[in-house]
Amino acid sequence: MLRKSIFTAVAALAVIMGAPPSAAWADSEQLSVEELTQQVEAMQAQMAVLMQRLEAMQQEGEDLREETTVLTEDMEDMDDRMMVAERHAVLDKVRFSGDFRTQVHSIQGSMIDRIDGINVQKDLVNTLFFFGATGAPPQTPDLSDVDSFIQANYDDYLYYLDNVVSFDFIQQQVGGLMEQNPDMANQLLQLLASQQDSFI
Repeated sequence: MLRKSIFTAVAALAVIMGAPPSAAWADSEQLSVEELTQQVEAMQAQMAVLMQRLEAMQQEGEDLREETTVLTEDMEDMDDRMMVAERHAVLDKVRFSGDFRTQVHSIQGSMIDRIDGINVQKDLVNTLFFFGATGAPPQTPDLSDVDSFIQANYDDYLYYLDNVVSFDFIQQQVGGLMEQNPDMANQLLQLLASQQDSFI
């Protein structure tokens, strides 16, 4: 009986003395779990930030790789251009080095007088007008009779220029005169060619 009472007292004492340590241990264990949870959450947040930074760095690496590729292509292009320019510069140095020599030449010759075709054509057209109206070639070497006839018949002369004269007409008249009277045709052409205002 005494043994049973002692055992009960020891057990009760053990319960009384063991209770506070058990509660403190439980609190410390619960506090450690909360701290660990907070630490895990903080580490997860840090990991998320690190992952974002890693992704950003990977993106920057890709951008840098693209920029490097573009710069490499530009450098190759510039290198090709520089090679052309340098080669050209070197060739220029080779081409322009040495002696610079000059030569002077003179050409002498004689040229026949040139006939102003516009004046000859004008005189021919006027002479054909005179010849068609009078039936005779000009009688003055300077064609003054032709000019006087044109002044006296200026209306007919303008009609003649606007409605009759053409290249085919001149060709037909000269060709017909050459066939009918070659001597007169040659005389007429020589007269036209001898005009002082027909030469330059």
